[in-house]
Amino acid sequence: MSIKGYSSTSHRAVPDPIAEVFYRAAAAELLYIRRTGQPFISMAAGSPDPKLLPTALYQSILRETLTTSEGRLLNYASPRGIPSLIGALELHLQRQGVICTADTLLITSGGMEGLSIAAWTVLDPGDIVLTEGPGFAGALSIFRLYGANVVQLPCDEGGIYHRCSMKP
Repeated sequence: MSIKGYSSTSHRAVPDPIAEVFYRAAAAELLYIRRTGQPFISMAAGSPDPKLLPTALYQSILRETLTTSEGRLLNYASPRGIPSLIGALELHLQRQGVICTADTLLITSGGMEGLSIAAWTVLDPGDIVLTEGPGFAGALSIFRLYGANVVQLPCDEGGIYHRCSMKP
């Protein structure tokens, strides 16, 4: 069912489930701190403790990069990623034994963009996607957005049960 004036697939769009997780985690953190005065680290969204991030290193790299790039890195980059970054990644992966070339690498802005590109590339409306249940809400949302029928399979500490069967 399409909505007048929009594409035939617009009805698949749903609110970002990850945004809701971040919102609830932030609200819980504020409430906890107000009630107890104690620090709170939410693991709900997989966010690292900010104190564990190497901010001094990031500042140093940013300062050096802005100085040597003469502001070029503040402009739009190639959609495939910054060529020097792709080249460095290619060399690093090849040293690890990965067979790749710069033409086979794509830099994304994060995991959600990578999942979206992968789903867009391989999924057709009506395809079946098997996932662990419960699964990553962001991935499930992307698969559904591209018209896939998502089937969550039960799992235990070893992952998806190996004896599951499906009837189309």
